[in-house]
Amino acid sequence: MWHSAIQSAKLERVTVQEAAWRDHVLERIQPYARQYKDYLRTRRPPGSLEWAKKITADDIGILKGIRPYNREAPEEDVRNLKHLVGHVVEGQFITKIRKVFHKDEMVDDLKFARAAVDGKDDDIEYYSILPSSPP
Repeated sequence: MWHSAIQSAKLERVTVQEAAWRDHVLERIQPYARQYKDYLRTRRPPGSLEWAKKITADDIGILKGIRPYNREAPEEDVRNLKHLVGHVVEGQFITKIRKVFHKDEMVDDLKFARAAVDGKDDDIEYYSILPSSPP
């Protein structure tokens, strides 16, 4: 999903981090494309990361009402962000993942692992929904 989105993205909207990661993985992921298609035919599909952001001190300031919210939003919704103070912690991530879980998959907690290709970690912050993501 990321590969498709980054290939169709406008060059001026691609960050330096995204371009570097694209260049690192482009040739390396091609051999895995067939394996992934085979996996999807025989197993349940994995979840898809749609959005992720590492929480910063500025983000906590927004929750506390010290800093302005960076988008247009209903005033009441912005005021209600204060309820997240203490739950959302600087240095942690907030993520949006899309997956349909089957009953037999609901026996363990979700476990996250950092994406890596050939020993290089994917450190990109996915701060907006990819263009191919459903709403």
